[in-house]
Amino acid sequence: MTGTTGSTTGSRVRDPISGDLKTTLRALKLGKMLDTLPERLALAKQRQLGHADFLELVLADEVSRRETGSAALRARAAGLDASMRIDTWDDSAAVHYDRQLWGELTTLRFVDGSNGALILGPVGTGKTHLATALGHIAVRRRYTTVMARADKLFKRLKAARLD
Repeated sequence: MTGTTGSTTGSRVRDPISGDLKTTLRALKLGKMLDTLPERLALAKQRQLGHADFLELVLADEVSRRETGSAALRARAAGLDASMRIDTWDDSAAVHYDRQLWGELTTLRFVDGSNGALILGPVGTGKTHLATALGHIAVRRRYTTVMARADKLFKRLKAARLD
């Protein structure tokens, strides 16, 4: 079953997604798939994908969408600034740091070894940006992460001591 929708010119455009399918996807909590399903149907037709390949494609989209949303929620809960990610770091900045060590830190092997990382340096060198970028990498890998600037962390520790 396919429906039609009217446009401002009065012509009718055929909707490739039936009302029954929309209802079913929403009942299964897959309603967000409707945002990309028309494009995926066109791609499947163009590439002549079989049913199983098409299903794999749309379900992989949904997994990716949910992972992205989940990581964004975890990043917000961790107190991470959304604009301070590894892809927003200005590599051309006149800041000197050990790039090999940075590459090692981004693997998060130190976390697997139950270690932490402390980033120290002068004011204005990008410590907060790098630490936040590590936090974003960690939340995408489903590690529990908390971002705290030193002044707020010390204040919180002092309050905890008084309790």
